[in-house]
Amino acid sequence: MIVALVAAAVLVQDSATARLASTGDSVAVLDFATFHAQVRERHPVARQAELVEARATAEVMAARGPVWDPVLGAEWNRKAFQAKEYYNYLEAGLSLPTPIGVEFKLGYQKTRGANINPDRTTPDDGLWVAGVTIPVGQGLLTDARRNALAEARGLRDAAVADRQAQVNELLFAAARDYAAWYEAWRRRTVAREGVELALGSYRFVRSRFENGDAAAIDTIEAGLELQRRLVAQLEADNAWFVTSQVVSTYLWDERAVPYDLAPGVVPTLAGLAPMAADTTAIDGWLARALERHPDLLKVLARQRVAEANRRYYGQELLPDVMFDVAAIKDGATGPFSEWPGASDNYKFGLAGKTSLLLMKERGRFNAAGARVESAALEAAVVRRELRATVLASANEATTYQRIVETQRGAVAQARELRHGETRRFQEGESTLFLVNQRDRLLLEEAGKLAGFEAKYLAARAALAVALGGTLSEDGSVLPLAPPTR
Repeated sequence: MIVALVAAAVLVQDSATARLASTGDSVAVLDFATFHAQVRERHPVARQAELVEARATAEVMAARGPVWDPVLGAEWNRKAFQAKEYYNYLEAGLSLPTPIGVEFKLGYQKTRGANINPDRTTPDDGLWVAGVTIPVGQGLLTDARRNALAEARGLRDAAVADRQAQVNELLFAAARDYAAWYEAWRRRTVAREGVELALGSYRFVRSRFENGDAAAIDTIEAGLELQRRLVAQLEADNAWFVTSQVVSTYLWDERAVPYDLAPGVVPTLAGLAPMAADTTAIDGWLARALERHPDLLKVLARQRVAEANRRYYGQELLPDVMFDVAAIKDGATGPFSEWPGASDNYKFGLAGKTSLLLMKERGRFNAAGARVESAALEAAVVRRELRATVLASANEATTYQRIVETQRGAVAQARELRHGETRRFQEGESTLFLVNQRDRLLLEEAGKLAGFEAKYLAARAALAVALGGTLSEDGSVLPLAPPTR
């Protein structure tokens, strides 16, 4: 039984060594920076988030049209009966809206016929009309068109922030799974080292037993320890396989086609720059989060929409008064030739109306004011929560960084203890039990180091999300770019 166990252990170790050699394990490394960049640039969720922003930008363009886009129109109406032309109306014009609510117009009118309204009579060559429409009450500061544009911009900003939040969550999940993959890889390495140590101890005890220097019970103890280590290695291999499959789900090429990790590819934390843990750095992180975090930007965007609606509904409390004035000239010459004095050649119009009780208008205005106040309170809550989250995340990340540095020293000391105990055992001054204890201590400390390193990486990713940006390859934060107006 013991011989079969040793043979199985040797076979496992030899096959594992062969696999690592054939895949070039020292070269086939997927570092965190490369993995992080690939997920950010290629993952379908990140690409979908970009489409959300593109759609919101298109909505802003659509809302900008009524505010800026000139409109060219024409209308022709003619009626004839029993060879008699009753009327023939032709009217064409160009209107130029402006962001301040004033609208400029240039048009041409021509009428003829036996039964036309006298006020619509024009010279045989028609009339050129150049005028302006000015809102005097409602629409002076804002109107439905400008309010729609303000709403579209606010929704666009909210969409940009939401996109960044989605990408951040994706990258945080990816970093967390990469950390689990790294921990599984390190624990797998530790488990294999444990098998090698147990196998070496068994061979040494077996040799002493064959020479009559050790009891048979020692070979059983060494074999049992080897068996326990083999079971631990099988468990570590399974965890490594499972986490590798999870990491593969984040891998996509430039054409949005998924691909799997190549055999032998391993993770590493090499190249991840240490974090600055001083108060100045943390204060800078906090200031950035309170300025650029997607959750806060979404609330502020909704607040701007509410403020735009309040301004618009406030305008509705004023009388709806529209003033139209236009100069006119004979159509015999072009519209850009000299115009006659407007004192005798003009059109003028003034129209106005207002509700007496303003019930609907006052209700809308008060409701909009409540939404503005609610958004302001929500922003205050978000700022408060962000501050607590950033400070907690920064403390967690810096703490795990110090823990990792300390734990590496513990692993080095445990390895020295193991080497010393092994030398004493080989010289006959110790026992297999103590050697196994030193082995277990070394494996336990190495496993704890793997867990702390994984938690450190996950904590850095959590800090990046708390700051409202993404984790770059050097450990800094890539902030959200301000939206274009």
